[in-house]
Amino acid sequence: MNFPSSFRILIPLLCVVMVNGCAQKPMKMYSGKELAPVSVAVVQSSGALKTVLPNAASVVVTAINGKATNFKETTGQHAFAVLPAEYELQVHLSRKVDSVIAGNTVAKQYITKKSLKFSAMAGRTYKIYGSLYPQDTFPWYTWVEDVSNGSVVAGKKPDKR
Repeated sequence: MNFPSSFRILIPLLCVVMVNGCAQKPMKMYSGKELAPVSVAVVQSSGALKTVLPNAASVVVTAINGKATNFKETTGQHAFAVLPAEYELQVHLSRKVDSVIAGNTVAKQYITKKSLKFSAMAGRTYKIYGSLYPQDTFPWYTWVEDVSNGSVVAGKKPDKR
């Protein structure tokens, strides 16, 4: 099929715009001019999406060092750029648990807020995880991992079950 030359130029351009438009850059959580990615750290959460971990909870960062992230589920913003420093993250965790009571399935939403402190290093990406283990009288686990090496830099990761 022969396309006019304007279509041959337009189609690759649209593909580039669509790919770049879907990849959101992290929300800047520091003052001053925007810095290169190697000069900042990125903090990510699973947001409203569940991870593939067993008993995973939805994790949303609500504040970084007291500064609100203004998270809105509709925007899907789950990554934040921060300067290298010590940080305290306020996170909101939730998990739906289905139980069978007298032959009926009952869904209950459990929600909690947690605080995590850690040191962010330039050029690194950190991922926040959360889980709830109802069988252990509802203990919540919250932790931060360095994506580059999988090490836990804050909180407690549950033992593998």
